Amino acid sequence: MFGASLKTTVARHGAVSLATICALLSAGVAVPAYAQVSPPVTETSTTPLSVDVGTMTWGIRSSFNNYTHGPTELIGTATENEKKNRFGFSIEAKTYDRESERFEAKFSGGVRYKKYCDRGAQDKCQLDLKIENPRIVISPEGSFVYATVTSKQYPSGNVYLNSGVDDSKPIAQLHTASADFKTSGSVVTWSEIPSTLTREGREMFSHFYPVGVGLDSLTFSFDVSGLEGFARPSTDGAAFAVSTRKFDNEALYERRRDLFALKDHVIVATADYRWSPVAKAGFSLLDRDLNEVHSQRVRLNEYGAVAFDDRNKDLYFVGKQNSESRPFNDDFQTVYKVHVDVKTGFGQPVVVHTFADPVTAIGYNHWSGRVLAVTETQAAVLNSGAVSPTDLPRQSDLVADAGFIEPEGMYGEAQAGFPVKHDLLAMKDGSFILNSGTSSAMKNGKKYFGLMVGIDASAPELSARLLSESASSESGMKTTAARTNGETIVRYNSIGQPEYSFAQTLRYENGQLHRINDVSAGREDVADGEHSDIKVWGNAVLTHSGTLLALDANDGHLKRLNTQTLKREAAEDIAIPKGAKTNEYLHGGMLLLDEGTIFVPSYDDAPGEGEERYVLRKVYDPSFIPPVVDKGQGYEPLEQGTGEGKTPAGEEPMPTGTADAPDKPTPGEPTTGEPMPSESTPSESTSSKPPALSGSATSDSVTSKTPVSSDSSGSVSPEGSDNSSMDKKPGDSKTSLWWTFTKWFGILGGVLALIAILDHFFGNIIRHAFVR
Repeated sequence: MFGASLKTTVARHGAVSLATICALLSAGVAVPAYAQVSPPVTETSTTPLSVDVGTMTWGIRSSFNNYTHGPTELIGTATENEKKNRFGFSIEAKTYDRESERFEAKFSGGVRYKKYCDRGAQDKCQLDLKIENPRIVISPEGSFVYATVTSKQYPSGNVYLNSGVDDSKPIAQLHTASADFKTSGSVVTWSEIPSTLTREGREMFSHFYPVGVGLDSLTFSFDVSGLEGFARPSTDGAAFAVSTRKFDNEALYERRRDLFALKDHVIVATADYRWSPVAKAGFSLLDRDLNEVHSQRVRLNEYGAVAFDDRNKDLYFVGKQNSESRPFNDDFQTVYKVHVDVKTGFGQPVVVHTFADPVTAIGYNHWSGRVLAVTETQAAVLNSGAVSPTDLPRQSDLVADAGFIEPEGMYGEAQAGFPVKHDLLAMKDGSFILNSGTSSAMKNGKKYFGLMVGIDASAPELSARLLSESASSESGMKTTAARTNGETIVRYNSIGQPEYSFAQTLRYENGQLHRINDVSAGREDVADGEHSDIKVWGNAVLTHSGTLLALDANDGHLKRLNTQTLKREAAEDIAIPKGAKTNEYLHGGMLLLDEGTIFVPSYDDAPGEGEERYVLRKVYDPSFIPPVVDKGQGYEPLEQGTGEGKTPAGEEPMPTGTADAPDKPTPGEPTTGEPMPSESTPSESTSSKPPALSGSATSDSVTSKTPVSSDSSGSVSPEGSDNSSMDKKPGDSKTSLWWTFTKWFGILGGVLALIAILDHFFGNIIRHAFVR
């Protein structure tokens, strides 16, 4: 459940705890627009921060810098980075009013952009934008950026002027509640304050971008001396904050990522690429603070055919062909398995089954414990005895009873040149629902898209049926991402224009789907971005209680929505740094780790055009204390036979500090035992030889970033840390000699004690006999 303590005291300011919202919803209680919350945690450090005190850094909007190739010139004391998409401005003055909590800082310097210049003449440019002397105001009434602006608008030629002194004309809005606030002595640093475009900012950018669109995050530091009573605004008491810790494995944004939870850890699956191998493709295991604990390079497929069995801690996936030259296409027919362990990392992949036809989707059902693979013609359970594929109904037979004809792609299609994700959703009744990204069919002369298929994997023989209520007349619903909590489904496309950004919500009851969402005007079955509070869908997750959390790729805000109206149910959003433009690729869903933590993908365009990256961010409740993980729940494998945390049946316990040995099959599960083809990893840019699907246990492809060992609480601590010697087991190199000595000394002592007892007992008998 996402929510423990309820805080419902109504106040004029403050954000509603996301945990509170979900708990209230699950209890059927109306949620107030505002709720009183504690102020956010403010970090205080005695170590000087490695920042330029008295400087503001801001990229304004990275995509604009990429488009213009950066500013034509810098003005005054302004500086820029090597990519020309991050600028530094020096502080000139600052003030603070304690009563109103209003802080203001003025900076010097500026940037100027010129584009579409007549034969290179810099005085005859169709676009001429100058932004100077920015000013920041942070206040409970709202936080904004102002600047002196002169903009010759393209293509109209009109000139927009902004003096920067009128408080009613900001160029950007700041969302400080989601930012990181630190103090070090007298130095205060605000890091990664999300910013969005205002109406004046839209004028500044020649109407290139809509109001509310996400801009670059802003960071600045200053000496607080002389600002009596300076503090973070009281309205920054957001129950959820965005951590400055991030995970970035430097792979491009369009390389698909999927997230899975392993107790209080996160598994990140990164797809490889057929034309240029991805150096860090494969799997990463992160702790809840986004530290990478283990990683393994695997040539993972490009279309998201990967699932995680959280009971047995096994990843199932499709890899790539072991070809010697490009393109390195996906090996669509073979499914592999790799075991995951928090202490030892990732085992070696082994073949589970090779199908006759391409695998289109793999899914795991937490309620039934089954892993299902679907091909273009068959389906099979992968983790319950022998893998025995069942033929699925012919597509024409599947849709006939509902009056459809000419079906296509109902079970998904494997496309090497254009990988399409097909979501296999797990439902609470143990069944699966396939949301194919290629399905369509005709009915009454009209074409329908996004037809879903229900698959019952619990019966002795698999069965499939059409869920006709899922059919949409909107072609924009053909390729969508789908999320579920086992009862409610949300699916959406990635189109960047609000009028064509479509979404649907459906409820699954008694084996049937029922549409929930209100239909937008002019549409037949979808809600579009112009009539909902998500203008462009970036990502989404449904909580256990049915709360819909969605990331708006337009403004980069995480929003809580009503599943029927797709309108906000909370007055406050969570602004995600670089949360905008996340619709550029349909990744796997956000991950709800527990009631206090969500992991959210972001789109980092700072590296430059064509080099945008997927950066994983942590949204957390500062008041939430993660529970101690119980070893008895199988968090870490202990010695076999202890009755606690046993390794999966039929598998030997893995030795600490080494990579897992190849998995042994589940009892009754035949597997070839054949490891994935392994080769040395090539240079990403020059080698034509494909990378290894998985390196050997001693190769660089299996990496343990920080060796870990288990402490007495069941948590994971770095090996070599100051652990008590009581935590060490017999056989550890530092204790084996002492253990041997103690053991034999104990045995000898026991023998001597036994002799003394026998001597005392029998001696008395003998003495009494002689006395008699």
